[in-house]
Amino acid sequence: MALSPNTSFLHLSSPKPKILSFPIKPTFRAKSFAPMASVGVSPALSISETFSLLKEKKKVAFIPYITAGDPDLSTTAKALKVLDACGSDIIELGIPYSDPLADGPVIQAAATRALARGTNFDAILAMLREVRPLENKSMALPSSSSSSSLIK
Repeated sequence: MALSPNTSFLHLSSPKPKILSFPIKPTFRAKSFAPMASVGVSPALSISETFSLLKEKKKVAFIPYITAGDPDLSTTAKALKVLDACGSDIIELGIPYSDPLADGPVIQAAATRALARGTNFDAILAMLREVRPLENKSMALPSSSSSSSLIK
């Protein structure tokens, strides 16, 4: 997977798309996002499509955030499954990095704990490969200039 160091989000599309309203014609086309990279084996609702459908239904999005690897990656995998089953529209999975100055104290502490337990980007991607076939939602992996070295 190749990502630009300036990527602000990595979009992992769901292998089991859930069409919220009809008539929507599912299409398999390569999607290009300026601020996102799309990864997946089948078409799914993109983040922008999810927001559009929610807007049509006059609903708001439920987008929980968790830090990958806190307390460990197996717990993160279980949490992703629970968040998916609880009706999350998009799940934001934070990638821990060593200098999270832009984050608040709670996320800083979670990143510190995850890194202390050896969490790294390759391990997170390996965990996601196991979890993604079970999930129905789009997932966003936020990154920043501080964490771009992890993505290279």
